[in-house]
Amino acid sequence: MEEWRTLGKELEERLRPATYPLAVTFLKGEGVPEGVRRPEEKFSLCQLFTLSRTHGWTMVLEPENSGCPALNSILGWPAEREMVIDFLQAAGYVRGKEAAEGLLRELENLGLEGIRRVVVSPLTRTKVVPEVVVVYGNSAQMMRLIQGAVCEQGRRMEVRMAGLMGSCGSVLRSYAEGKYDLAIPGTGDRVFAATQETEIVFTLPAFKLRPLLEGMKEQKLIKYPVPPRLLPPFFPGG
Repeated sequence: MEEWRTLGKELEERLRPATYPLAVTFLKGEGVPEGVRRPEEKFSLCQLFTLSRTHGWTMVLEPENSGCPALNSILGWPAEREMVIDFLQAAGYVRGKEAAEGLLRELENLGLEGIRRVVVSPLTRTKVVPEVVVVYGNSAQMMRLIQGAVCEQGRRMEVRMAGLMGSCGSVLRSYAEGKYDLAIPGTGDRVFAATQETEIVFTLPAFKLRPLLEGMKEQKLIKYPVPPRLLPPFFPGG
């Protein structure tokens, strides 16, 4: 566990994020560690991300306290799937049932059935071995993460965006596909989880964290905060 906390500290030192990077793990049968908080009301996963990254809490989401119908459907938890399909159309995200089905099915087809709990913990004090690492930050911080990822894997990052199911969709893809991902926070992130307008979400499978940090070290000319190139001021003549 200490190794992950140390890597989290290095990540924070390189990025200086405003909130804690997160460790996320998916449990299929195991119990949760001591000191983990359970929401007393139904919460969404993006709300747990906010509580964990701002308050430093370790939290668990289970079928009985999950209030996100889309996530419940994706994980195979009890859900009103048709209600989600109807909502996507009524809210104007898509123009027909077929498109709504496609948006939801893309994540359902990741094969995530069997997950019984999702645990979210601040990485630098994590109580669980992470399977996915989540970082919220501004565009310059995302630039540094992307540069590290591209250096590590030797090719561009490819991302898929829909303007909804942003943070949770990105986390689920990194978990299922073992790839770096980036998300523009969606409506739910902003309305229910108070994600700020300046924030973007970067996710990666935990086994790629050390290679990512090594990739970030390779850039010799850039760091965060980005240092300005201060030149003598120039005042054009009138």
